[in-house]
Amino acid sequence: MLADNPIVHPLKQGWVLKKGGSGFLSHWRLKYLVLRPSETTGIAGARLLVYDQIDQTKPPKHEILLKETTVDVLVGNKAGGVKKGAAPFIVSDRKRKFYFAAQTRGERDDWLAILKPSPSRLASSDPRRSTISGGARSASRAGERNHRDSPTLRRSNSSMRYRSYSRQRDDPDAMSTCSFETSVSGADGLDNSDAVSVYSVASSRAMGSSVDDGSRASITSSRVETLSFCSEPVLTNQELTLIGNSTTSMASFRHEDGFTFRDAFRKRRAPMSHPDQFVQPFVEQAWNERYQAILSGRCDTEETALRQDILLQELIGQFREAAQQIACKMVDDYHLNTTGKGPLGPLSTSSSDTLSMDGMSSLNFGQTGEVVQDGMILRFACDYDEATLDQLETVQRQTSSELLAINALTRASFTGHSTPHLHTVLMVLVDYKGFRVVAYADMGDREDERAMSVHNLCRDPPRTDERALERLTSVGGILGFKSHVVKIGEERRMPCALAKEVEVHFHSASKMFYASNLQKILPIDYLPDHDGPLKHPDMAKVLRPEFLSLHPTALTCDAFTAASGATRRERETNDGEVMRAVKALREVHIPAFVARLDSLDIRVVDSRGLIGEMHCAGINARYLGHIASQSTLPYIRSLAQNEMASRAFKSLFQTRIRGAIVHFKSVGATSIAEEMKTYAVGMFSAVLGGGDKGRRYFEERLRDEIKRKFQYDMTWTVFEELHKPALFLAMQYHCGAVFDDTTSYDFTHSNPIPRTTFQTFSARIKQPNGLSQLLSPDSPTPEDERLAYHLSRHFKSLGPRSKLSRIDASSAALAQVAAHYNATGRYDEARLYAQAAVSAATRNSCLAGLAMGLSIESMYRGGVGGGGIGI
Repeated sequence: MLADNPIVHPLKQGWVLKKGGSGFLSHWRLKYLVLRPSETTGIAGARLLVYDQIDQTKPPKHEILLKETTVDVLVGNKAGGVKKGAAPFIVSDRKRKFYFAAQTRGERDDWLAILKPSPSRLASSDPRRSTISGGARSASRAGERNHRDSPTLRRSNSSMRYRSYSRQRDDPDAMSTCSFETSVSGADGLDNSDAVSVYSVASSRAMGSSVDDGSRASITSSRVETLSFCSEPVLTNQELTLIGNSTTSMASFRHEDGFTFRDAFRKRRAPMSHPDQFVQPFVEQAWNERYQAILSGRCDTEETALRQDILLQELIGQFREAAQQIACKMVDDYHLNTTGKGPLGPLSTSSSDTLSMDGMSSLNFGQTGEVVQDGMILRFACDYDEATLDQLETVQRQTSSELLAINALTRASFTGHSTPHLHTVLMVLVDYKGFRVVAYADMGDREDERAMSVHNLCRDPPRTDERALERLTSVGGILGFKSHVVKIGEERRMPCALAKEVEVHFHSASKMFYASNLQKILPIDYLPDHDGPLKHPDMAKVLRPEFLSLHPTALTCDAFTAASGATRRERETNDGEVMRAVKALREVHIPAFVARLDSLDIRVVDSRGLIGEMHCAGINARYLGHIASQSTLPYIRSLAQNEMASRAFKSLFQTRIRGAIVHFKSVGATSIAEEMKTYAVGMFSAVLGGGDKGRRYFEERLRDEIKRKFQYDMTWTVFEELHKPALFLAMQYHCGAVFDDTTSYDFTHSNPIPRTTFQTFSARIKQPNGLSQLLSPDSPTPEDERLAYHLSRHFKSLGPRSKLSRIDASSAALAQVAAHYNATGRYDEARLYAQAAVSAATRNSCLAGLAMGLSIESMYRGGVGGGGIGI
């Protein structure tokens, strides 16, 4: 059998860098080269195959016939951009030139020797016997004799670790990157080989390293430092080169994954792939126990407070990822359930005297089913089979207000205080395909794990506790809330520090007080219109905590309700204070904010950045119409109009997608992926397309929705002038729909979004903010440390599997670091972070242009490859 089907071993194979692109956009990417001989003519008919990955089951990206090539050392400008220590060479055939770089000069010599063999070796080579596989020994004695004639391969004892990852793209030069990591001898039991980083090289600290002095000098001469927090790199050089190369929103890489390059004579380890199912990272301690333990930590110094917040962000990021996977599964399987009460049957109820966190039943989510898995509980925000559009919008606001209130109460309880006041549940909101899933940490349902109710003014008879009331009063004072008297029945009156509906539970095992049902603690954003009929206030529209912290007067949580005061006069007083606060917000606070935008005191680059600044200033997104009407800068008006259009479209899009899923459930459909894809592409094309089709959809659907949500009448002329690529990106972000990241869309066409460009639906996550330490640029903290902290909390909050995904927020954070390094003259570091920012940004995003500008600045001012570049 072996004689009939000879096994043809590669003559040589291994990792090299390949140059792609041209000019200052050229880049060196990791490729896997395989020199495979012919089964009949041996090396005379050999082919040089170029792969993106070590896996050779897929067709190669390039195939070069060896007998038609010339090979030589690469010198001069063509070798620019590759790090010192790498050894470039060129392979030319009849059609094109290929620029490669070996890890070391010795490795390049090996490639040159075998790619330019002598005539005697051409005649005597046997493809079934002579083999050089990344420097491996021959497989037979005859092969050993041939091996004596083969080029000498150097064995290295360097302790430098060389890791690589790659991903496929549509273009022939799919980006793949590599980097150095410093390894301490004996730490991982690996004998690593010399390697050269694409972006950065770190010197070895290993004892007994046998790298010669000249080689070591060339390696350490191009060292690049990365930001570290608490002696731990925020992102390693390797992670910075990998960022943005993830093929899915949940994908990421860990240090244990990928290929470890050892010395030339050892076998390479196969790559490790992530399992499909998310693995719970904490098996010994439940989510809630871990979360409360971090919150309860005593922070006597600024450093410990910063460390506490980073630990919180790390835990929240892990919880977010676990919840996202389960929630998306719940929604994806929604149409397969026919019980009529959510995907998993009716919701189990619990006693009103206990809080078992199966839980948060006071939120009134309805009989919608739940999932209990991996220490968390997930349920739909409402019964989507029965709820009306108004009810859906109300529950969306209520759950968002709950999370907003949790953030405010957590910060008031644990920031700057030696003794915690009130604990809150760890909760995230997952929006996916028009559905909202509420996920929160499970406290357990055993009797000894349940927290007993100690404060509940809505039950009959009401219940309160001095310890609970003391904590509510303290937190309310920090948040700027006014205590008031609540009338219970006909005669009884009780003090109320927050909202009447807030409940407090005491967990005897941990001695902790938990607050729940917090969506009503934020005062209502309501101001009667004196020119029109008196309308009932929308109780789901609330003021933001950031504004309440700036407003000089304490406000009552229960304003505009029967619980606003015990007497009519007290209720009128409390209601009047809230109305004056809302008037100040609209007539003073918002105009002052717009003035800062117009004076460029606040600089935003996209519509999401504008929303972020509005929230920091305590202004809700529903005031975008005020921003657009009052701003004098055209680009600010355009950003506000863009955001209004995309948010209004989100409401229409989610209603359509959700309604289709509910319909498919009612008719018993099983496979609906293609139909959902058709709906998504059709709606996006209707909004973004030109001509009569786009105008008709705008006039009939979108214009009224914008006016309803933002009280802003946008005309077709204004909408037509909006920047369509930016609008397209904003629509994808808000709707959770992912299309091909390309710049080839023609928005003048009536159907600008081809059906083939739709990729998938993605989830949007709302999560707790933690205990952010708002270090301003004017603080005495060194700028490097401040940036390291903010960068660390951003990437920790994304979760370990998502932090290297392509996310515009990550691009903005990295670009800020790159700008700092450019301003301080550290151009190697600036280039590293700027290139990472480019990779993290979507192509149509203005952040991609900003990051590219920072990259060009770092190359121009710092030079590339020892020399400057011209512009």
